[in-house]
Amino acid sequence: MPAALQRFLVNRETGDVWIWTQRLAESYPQFEEVFARDAKEAKIKRAMPDPRTVSIAQLEDMSKNDLILFATVKMEPAVSTVEELEKLTKDEIRDRIKEELFTRPQASG
Repeated sequence: MPAALQRFLVNRETGDVWIWTQRLAESYPQFEEVFARDAKEAKIKRAMPDPRTVSIAQLEDMSKNDLILFATVKMEPAVSTVEELEKLTKDEIRDRIKEELFTRPQASG
């Protein structure tokens, strides 16, 4: 992950912050997943969107670091590696994500 960020779950109603675990995320789907340097920053950061419901506007609004996180952590399979994406511009990363999400045929399940 870029810049030594941690994955947190945030309960916006109470302000509680937990370090992300799969079990917590599954048990409390109403909590928001956030990537931040610490719990204090996690409280004010925006949640990372779900790849199944992300909008183009949300992608346009993301920073380069958020796009890298989204592409490597939230998307399965990952769009690319962190190292490869860090060499690209923000627009190039966003274009790769858009291509993967909106132009490639989705596997039927």
